[in-house]
Amino acid sequence: MLSSIAIHLLMGLGLVMAEPIKVIQQRQFGEGVVEAGSIQVRDAEVEARALKNIQALATFDTLIANTNPTSSIGSYGALTWQGIAVAKVGRAPVIGIIPISANNVAVYGTISQTISNIATVSAVYPGSKVASFSLQSFYYACTASFGKLPTECRVGVAGYDKKNILIAYKAFNFPSSTGFATARMSTATLSSAFKGLAYVKFSTTYLNNIPGVTVLDNMQYTITTA
Repeated sequence: MLSSIAIHLLMGLGLVMAEPIKVIQQRQFGEGVVEAGSIQVRDAEVEARALKNIQALATFDTLIANTNPTSSIGSYGALTWQGIAVAKVGRAPVIGIIPISANNVAVYGTISQTISNIATVSAVYPGSKVASFSLQSFYYACTASFGKLPTECRVGVAGYDKKNILIAYKAFNFPSSTGFATARMSTATLSSAFKGLAYVKFSTTYLNNIPGVTVLDNMQYTITTA
C-alpha cells in the first residue's frame, strides 16, 4: 500500500481525487498501482509535481453501467475512451463472460457502433496534461451479439505516437468456447514497444465474421505527465 505521506503528496499535486486512493494489493498487481477512477490530472496543480509517472489499473468498477451501453466512457483514468462503453456482466451484451474484478467491464463492437466504429483510448484531448502513456496488459473476451454466448475472436491493438505514426501492433486470439455458456477472460501482455503512446486503437474480427462484442477488463497502463 502507499504510505500516508505518499498519498498526501499525490493529493497535493492534484494527481488523484481527494477521496481515499484505492491501491491494488502487491500480491496481485504490484505496489503503487492506482485504480484508474481515482486519477485526476489538473492544469494548475501539476506544474510543481515530483511524480512524473503514475501506474494505473482501469477496472471500470467506479463507473456507472447503463442498461443499454451505447455511450462512450469519455474521460477516465486521465485518458479519454471513445467508441468504448461500460457494461455490467450478466446483462446483455455481456452474458457468459466471467469478469476479472467486480461486475463492470468495457465493451466495443456492434453494441457501440452507434458511437464510433473505432474503439480508441487516447491521451490527446483538450486540456490534457498527459504527455504519453504505455500499455502493459489487459484482459479480453468476445461474445456473439445475438446469442450472447462466448465466441472465438482475434483482438488487435495498434499504438500510435503524437505524429499519428504506428509504433506498435499486436493481435491476440480468444479461444473457441463452443458448447460452453460461460468463459474466462484471456490475458493480453504487451511488449515494451507499447510506450510513448498518444493513443491506441482496438479492432476485432469474430469467428465466421459474425457480429460480436469485445469485452475488456483490468487494463494496466502508465501515464507520463507533460
